[in-house]
Amino acid sequence: MRPPVHIDRFVGRDEELAQLEQLLGANRVVTVIGAPGCGKSRLAAEFARRIGSRRRVLWFDAAQPGQVGALSRLASGTPTGEADLVVLDDCEAHVATLARAVDKWSAGDREIGFLVTSREKLRLPDEVVVELDGLGHAAAELFGDRANRGPATTPAIESVCDRLDGNPLAVELCAQFARVFPPEEILTVLEPSLPLLTVGHRTARERHRSFRSALDVSHRLLTADERITLRRLAVLSGDFGPTEAAAVCADISELVPRIGRLLTTLREKSLLLPALGPESGYRMAKMMREYATEHLREAGDEQLAVDNLVEWLALMADELTRAVVVSPALLAVLTRRLDDLTHAQQWAVEHGDDRGVPLCTAIAAVLIERFEFARAGELVQAALRDAPDRPLPHVQAARIASGLSDHEDALRHAARAYAAAEQCESRPMLAAALLETGRARLRRGEFTAAEACLSRGAHLSDLLDQPQGVAAAWESMALLGLWRGDLADAAIVAARTVAAYHELGDDMALVRAQRLSAEIARRSGAPAPFGHAVPDQPGRQSRVPAALSSRQRRILELVGEGRTNGQIARACGVSDRTVVNELARARAVLGLRSRTELAAWARRRSPLGPAGELIRADDGRSG
Repeated sequence: MRPPVHIDRFVGRDEELAQLEQLLGANRVVTVIGAPGCGKSRLAAEFARRIGSRRRVLWFDAAQPGQVGALSRLASGTPTGEADLVVLDDCEAHVATLARAVDKWSAGDREIGFLVTSREKLRLPDEVVVELDGLGHAAAELFGDRANRGPATTPAIESVCDRLDGNPLAVELCAQFARVFPPEEILTVLEPSLPLLTVGHRTARERHRSFRSALDVSHRLLTADERITLRRLAVLSGDFGPTEAAAVCADISELVPRIGRLLTTLREKSLLLPALGPESGYRMAKMMREYATEHLREAGDEQLAVDNLVEWLALMADELTRAVVVSPALLAVLTRRLDDLTHAQQWAVEHGDDRGVPLCTAIAAVLIERFEFARAGELVQAALRDAPDRPLPHVQAARIASGLSDHEDALRHAARAYAAAEQCESRPMLAAALLETGRARLRRGEFTAAEACLSRGAHLSDLLDQPQGVAAAWESMALLGLWRGDLADAAIVAARTVAAYHELGDDMALVRAQRLSAEIARRSGAPAPFGHAVPDQPGRQSRVPAALSSRQRRILELVGEGRTNGQIARACGVSDRTVVNELARARAVLGLRSRTELAAWARRRSPLGPAGELIRADDGRSG
């Protein structure tokens, strides 16, 4: 067969076309894989068109009846001289058969190259794989071209393309609505999107006439266990791994031991994507999640899957009740699962489920760390309404009140937390209540009472083998010594605090402790014992700073100062688009969701962060 001819304009993929030419010049088999609708066939057709004057191309559409048999017969005859490039399109339904045919054919004629498009690779020893993702910025250009709007783009069109993951087939189908709705309204029309993306060109192959048809092809090729796993994953947001997948499949005992392999298979079949964040794992495209959700509801499993998720998250959140101070490791896990926690908490509220209380406290823990006290306060108050006798919501309420400089309210909630902890015999919550009481009294200038509470909190944390709580108590005691004027004792405690946070790998707290130690040294006239950077402990990497480039750190610094994208671009000598891209990458690395969260993160790491503010609060204070 000859390559198909397309009359509309080919948009984007210049890098991929150049990559194919380079790879096919040096390799025998190159396979283009990717999710349904990502443009594998169109890329191969465009490549064949561009090299048609230089190479003899033989095209096989494996999805058409009889084509696989024809290919196998030609492979047996090894037709040297008939072509020097064979394109095998849409191979996922016949991967094993075509892999044998290609291997046999090339063994008889080593001069022939093979370009394969499939949703999974052939797994040949000398196969080179090129994986396609969404079109990126070119998706908006494709939308404009297919909607007859020209190359110009708008923020509304870019938002539509982002909602569609930049998937070329979905973008082309959606562009038809631009003739009826303005781009600003299409996002509303796209909720949900799958029922609308069903009318393609009449002359297109069936799998390309609607986005649902493209997904159906892949779904039909899955085993029963793969289908169950795929639809259960629809209740997860963001990145996930085997632990999360096993949690939502917890009621299917025979599936859980094989969950890792099932995830790998779904990834190999291009139905899952690699995780965006720094952790290894997977994610599901928005359109794929919508499709899987439909199948989950049809199977009657949605409530069961969500209940599994709520149970797993509630157990994870319950770890907060056993921690004097939330550890960076637990906080990182809660941050990664923030969308899932929010979804689960809303579900619990709607169903009157008391597991909503630990979910509220888990979300609040993340928001408190980000200084989003208003949102955190709403969740804590909801937890207190449902469970006024639990100590953790009172501890968090005290932390929020301290963050808002309402020290009277902080003392009130700390006292209630202590009483509730005594009632339920929770020693970690007793220690947490002591720390919050000590901090509140410290800020009120009640130094003797503060020292007593902090010392007891440190001692109890030590007995509980919770070094994070001990370090937090030491940090406040060093600040107490600074404010009271006991600089020699304050310097010793501050040095101990720095060493503890360094050992724990708590980068944010370490920076605070370093600044506090430097301020104590400055007040006493001694050389600062610590710089702003502490070498990494052997075998431990600094999680956040090492993951960001120098340009990303500079951009975040400017975001923390309240600069606009245009001002940041001019200050860094880059384009506005580069600033947007770097901020998106930084959000993925840090596990944050918005510019506001990035700004809060940047301010916490700046010289004007919380520790500095507490130190300056001493001006004019007598001890």
